[in-house]
Amino acid sequence: MMILVGLIPPRKVAWSVTDSSISKSHEESSVPTWSVPIIGLALLGCVFATVQLRAQAPLSRSTLSAQLAYGVVTLGLVLGATGIVTALMKAGVGRLRPHFLAVCRPEQASNATDAPWICTGDSAKIAEARRSFPSGHTSVMFAGSVTASAFVIAALGPDLAVAAALLPIPVAVVVGMSRIWDHAHYPTDVVGGAILGSVVAVVGVALRFRFATAREHALLFPRRHRTGTPRKKGYCREAT
Repeated sequence: MMILVGLIPPRKVAWSVTDSSISKSHEESSVPTWSVPIIGLALLGCVFATVQLRAQAPLSRSTLSAQLAYGVVTLGLVLGATGIVTALMKAGVGRLRPHFLAVCRPEQASNATDAPWICTGDSAKIAEARRSFPSGHTSVMFAGSVTASAFVIAALGPDLAVAAALLPIPVAVVVGMSRIWDHAHYPTDVVGGAILGSVVAVVGVALRFRFATAREHALLFPRRHRTGTPRKKGYCREAT
């Protein structure tokens, strides 16, 4: 689905060779695209390790494995949804990247003084240079980080919310900042990506927890069930 969405051509926005905002050099990505989901999985692993270390009664290996599997599925759904929404927004907005002219390689169509400028660079790279807003790296990283934080908060309680946020969120911030350093995005692209990823993660995790079966709820929050912590009515449904 994400591949098909990525094939949607971006909206073509007018540009000028004198526009300094799109005249930055084209740098290699400090954080390769392929590494983003790997970082997300690593963050999730760190989250479950944190839960295990902070627990007074560590979980059994089978319970921890089941929790991790549930977390990986949740993370996959959240990242998939974030990627699709991000790709659709990129194509619809069509904002030019800061390095657009470096990829475009503009030349005048003829020797005439008033001849229009055209792009002579690689067409695929030019199309990608028209997908600046929002930052995909940032939206996906924040989606993964917020999802990871949500699992810590849900498992250990809201009293550790600050500690949970301090674990994965800074990683997402660094990735977002790297996109500015690499001249791939503007600060507003990164902020937009952070908001988008966070919103999708919150909604996605809330829905996963909301529609969890009683068996899944007992699996996700075993300490609450052992201590008899009451659940809100309608928080989860019974297994069928």
